[in-house]
Amino acid sequence: MSRTVITVKTNASRDSVLQFLSVELPRLGYTDRSTPTERIWGKNDGVMVKGQRISVNFQPGEVYLSAWLHDALTGESDLRGIVAKPIKSHLKQVVDQIAAGIAALPAAPFSIPQNVIYCSVCGNACKPGSSFCTRCGSRL
Repeated sequence: MSRTVITVKTNASRDSVLQFLSVELPRLGYTDRSTPTERIWGKNDGVMVKGQRISVNFQPGEVYLSAWLHDALTGESDLRGIVAKPIKSHLKQVVDQIAAGIAALPAAPFSIPQNVIYCSVCGNACKPGSSFCTRCGSRL
């Protein structure tokens, strides 16, 4: 999987980030295409026009936005290169806009415990020493 990943430093809660994304991305034409293990928003189907995809992952103090193009023949491609340059440039602008919005969100009113491990796929808080997430089963 070839994806462009942008890291956003924030102290906003996971819920406020997801609320922001669930309002802003549909406003920009992206629909929720989440899977049981990953939060994804997308535009186009990847058959006639290259599909644009944005996903989000969480770690304490950071939000990772992944962006890529998808089509039926070649699969995923990151936002580098000259193939489909106008679409890649537009998607990069959208991701930068979303990243700026997330960075501007207010901080969560409570502090995050330092000894808790968070799943990089679903953001679930897991017990220290755990090898797998209790919510989605992903390896920690």
